[in-house]
Amino acid sequence: DLSLMARQAEHFGPRHRVVSLDLRGFGRSAQPADGYAMADFADDVAGLVAHLGLDRPVIIGHSLGGSVGLATVARHPALARGLIILEALVVPPPPLADVFRPVLAALRTTAYADVVRQFNAQLFGPHFDADERTRRCAAMAANPQRVMVAVQEQLLAFDSDAAAAACKVPVLYVSSGPWYTDVERFRGLCPQLVTAQLVGCGHHFQLEVPDQTNAVIDRFLRVYV
Repeated sequence: DLSLMARQAEHFGPRHRVVSLDLRGFGRSAQPADGYAMADFADDVAGLVAHLGLDRPVIIGHSLGGSVGLATVARHPALARGLIILEALVVPPPPLADVFRPVLAALRTTAYADVVRQFNAQLFGPHFDADERTRRCAAMAANPQRVMVAVQEQLLAFDSDAAAAACKVPVLYVSSGPWYTDVERFRGLCPQLVTAQLVGCGHHFQLEVPDQTNAVIDRFLRVYV
């Protein structure tokens, strides 16, 4: 939910207009029976931008949100002035994409909640606050099973290569160290790609090391956007 980006909202809020949203199916947003393709999420984002009258915002997304961000700028090329992807499965190395297929199969079982908790626990860095990690894993496991399964299906079906080729705005991809993207292939499709790697953190680095994350975003905004 939008609390995953709270440290960024706090940092950038005094100097920028910051809009945080719960994607459909998550947080306080509606949980429809369908509509979880990346194109559906992208249209939701575009609809919100139009509803609020935002003037070409920079879109920032973490994990699933990063994939949604890439889909958004590809599907709505005049919408944004920049894109920041915080470690998402976009233009992935084929072996990495295959790793997520057994996870999808497990999400379909009656052990759903345990699978979500155990999978997400691995994504938090070793220095992440233990109590907050437990709380956030429990919150993720409380998401409806049908939503999580649908999202994972659509995430694996997303043609992020085509979206990267269609992206014409400045792009920053931030990694915690394990690269969820094939950087060379991504840059071949999207020559304006800029990358950054953070230190001493896990996948949820925007919460774990917000000072590093925000400094990289700040620099990208000043230099490239």
